Amino acid sequence: MSMKKGTSKESTKASTKMAMSQTLGTSDARPDAPKGPDRPPRIPMNAGKNLDVPPHYLDLTKFAYRFFAQNQIKGGRIEAAKAAWWEHVADDRGQNIQRYSSGDIMYLMKLELKYWKEDQELKREKVRATMTKQASIGEGEYAPSLDGRPEGGTSAVTHR
Repeated sequence: MSMKKGTSKESTKASTKMAMSQTLGTSDARPDAPKGPDRPPRIPMNAGKNLDVPPHYLDLTKFAYRFFAQNQIKGGRIEAAKAAWWEHVADDRGQNIQRYSSGDIMYLMKLELKYWKEDQELKREKVRATMTKQASIGEGEYAPSLDGRPEGGTSAVTHR
């Protein structure tokens, strides 16, 4: 049986190219894939998220929305949200809007914007208080020099 020189290499290249095209999903792997103007528009992977809700269920001028997880092990999150005046959002059939995520059931809930803004302001105040407390220098603590030079220069050591 006589074989031409290089035939084995060519068949190896062809099989490698076929395997790669099947793995990568190129047009060689799918001869029936539409090309040109008939090809449907590409939808990015992050375009349709699991927690998307049709816009007609949302009134962003009056409410803030958030998904709350009803964890089967811990529980109590939905009850806590209701105690903080969050309400379930219902679909056209009157069912609470829910999604599944990481094994938990997520319920869409809404809160009037004025209460949501109050909550955000309380969070901001808490962060400001923490930042102020962390930024203050106690007696004998070191801070970089007042002109911004790093360690080793004149420092602003407080003495009380």
